[in-house]
Amino acid sequence: MTGAFSFVVGNALALAAAVGLASWAFSGREHWRRAFGALAAYPLICMAAVALASLSGDLSGMGPMWTAGAMAGGVALAHLAKKRTRPGTDRWPLPEPTSQGAHSEPGNPAQRAALGLAGGLLAAWAFTTLLLGTQFVWDDLSYHAALPARWLANGQLGLAPLTFQAYYPLNPEVFALWFLAPLGSDAYASAGVFYWGVLASASVALLARGIAGPGVAPPLCIAFLLTSNVVWNRSHTFTATDLAATASLLAGIVFAMSKLGTSREQTRVDALAAGALCGLAVGSKVFYAPAAAVVALGLAARVGESRPRAGLGAVGWFGLAALLTGGAWYLRNWTLTGNPLFPASFGPFGGPFDATAQAQTTLAARISNSGIDLANWRDLLVSRANWPPSLAAISALGALGAAVSLSRESIRKSLSSVEGILLLAGAVTLVAYPLLPFSGTGNRPDMPPHTGYLRFLLLPFAAGIVLFSRRVSGNSHRSGVWTAVGLLAVATAWKLPALESVVVFVTGLVLVTLRQPLLRVWSSLQSSAWRMGVAGITVLVGLAAWAPVKQHLTDERLFDYRAHHGPIGQAWRALETLPDGSRIAFFMAEPSEYTQIYPLFGRRLQHVPVMVDRDGSPRKPLHERWREIANWWEEWDTRSERLDTRALLHNLRGREVDYVLVSRWSLDEWPPQHEALKAAPLGEPLFDDGYSVLWNLNP
Repeated sequence: MTGAFSFVVGNALALAAAVGLASWAFSGREHWRRAFGALAAYPLICMAAVALASLSGDLSGMGPMWTAGAMAGGVALAHLAKKRTRPGTDRWPLPEPTSQGAHSEPGNPAQRAALGLAGGLLAAWAFTTLLLGTQFVWDDLSYHAALPARWLANGQLGLAPLTFQAYYPLNPEVFALWFLAPLGSDAYASAGVFYWGVLASASVALLARGIAGPGVAPPLCIAFLLTSNVVWNRSHTFTATDLAATASLLAGIVFAMSKLGTSREQTRVDALAAGALCGLAVGSKVFYAPAAAVVALGLAARVGESRPRAGLGAVGWFGLAALLTGGAWYLRNWTLTGNPLFPASFGPFGGPFDATAQAQTTLAARISNSGIDLANWRDLLVSRANWPPSLAAISALGALGAAVSLSRESIRKSLSSVEGILLLAGAVTLVAYPLLPFSGTGNRPDMPPHTGYLRFLLLPFAAGIVLFSRRVSGNSHRSGVWTAVGLLAVATAWKLPALESVVVFVTGLVLVTLRQPLLRVWSSLQSSAWRMGVAGITVLVGLAAWAPVKQHLTDERLFDYRAHHGPIGQAWRALETLPDGSRIAFFMAEPSEYTQIYPLFGRRLQHVPVMVDRDGSPRKPLHERWREIANWWEEWDTRSERLDTRALLHNLRGREVDYVLVSRWSLDEWPPQHEALKAAPLGEPLFDDGYSVLWNLNP
């Protein structure tokens, strides 16, 4: 009951703080800006609450709730202290479309179809992330989920050196912790994934509205985004890191490239908002730093149009906000290791992931090694177009059309336009992609080249579909043809699961049929802050009541987890029979850097995973041992060496390990610890399905 209370009240306070902050910061300005500002501020409020709770060492229970309450109180005081100004009108301030008749009639069949699709897809996204069980992929079990669990167990956001990814920027993981902390479980970790999908959808809709007007373009762009299998697959993850970075950067573009404030104070607020969101993106993935720099450049060009000397000041405020929301992870690494990008070696900064190892994982290396192998080139091109292909074509057409149009403009005018910044941000990301580590193969020396990881290109894809919106502006015959092409692209791209497809169809039909009554209800809610607040709390109470069901669904999804060769999830289910507080070590066929740590915590985070080296000795953090590493994949050279049973047991017991789980996961071969423990006098294993074995070290 305490957890449900904390979940409801904490989120209500965070939402109130976000709404209050946006109303205070954008006082007297457009309604859309205040509403979108509240949406964009929500994760920043949540993450700040988690960080403040971490300072007191109280991340569990009500700690983040109290800090969210303190921030809500601070925002309320700021409102009282600031002189209120007359509210502005509800207008969209991006450059108006040049075509006539951009404001399509609500009864337009194409617009109704697009609205039904967009609404249905958002409903299906909410259904998957808020009502069904949280889902996991390999990286989630290694670090996306494991790091928040370790933070929660430790009570603070310190370095959790479980795997090398602990040194990555981790903003989405902190946001996930906000939902993990009150309930002490992962039932609603996927609420963060829900949010990133909503923020991305709102951002592409607002940008499309600014380019093409409020007709069919905004909902059609949402349909393009959420129909893509690459985007939809992010709903099946713990944190949706790539979607989080893309959504944050697109939101930053909304604030940077909309009509800026008429006063210096308003322009400063816009720059701060854009910088905070771009910093949120860079604090999710360093790969987004070049695109964030492009947004800063566009902001400078736009501010400089009317006040040439003010552009530098705007960039300064942008950079300050970006450092606050994204710089902490790089500062931590620099302080600990002397390298802000640790473990990657970069310029004068050393690290175990050196230039040679980085190059071996890049797509550029794969292309260079392929020469004139036409089959390989065909594979590369086809795989990179699998968004599915019809949506890749839509995005490419949008980018190509914008490039042709902007080629007739001056560089300064292009940089100060939303289309120019979208195109340039997408282009720099696309150009950098082949040079990105892991863009051509995974982080293993024996892994063959792969054709996946399209998620690294979410930003260019999203930018392209927004730029396509220019083609569907207005009511001309040509725009009607392009609208039909867009709807056909969505239909041919459809790959959603059957249940989600039913949700899309039913919700879309309801929205189209009952749009007028639903709009009246929505207007009634918007007209009263009390009504909106009651509606929000009602939703939160409903979600809290659903939490036990969602937790059960999440548990079963984890227990059903399988490798290519066997059901590893059944071994994780066996861990639930162990006494609370059990200390568990895990050995698998792959090195420790790939260990699936998260299930060892237990479903209630009641156990303690113990990180050990292959011989059971304590595992030092990577920044303390990396100078002893011969090469990045050193552990692969020793994974098949035999172990001394007595030494292994001595080391494990020295670490106070109670239980050891050994598995053939995921290469279908036993690690050397399996034979060593079989030879030990431990009696019968607690669990043995021929694929995984659970040993009691103190029988």
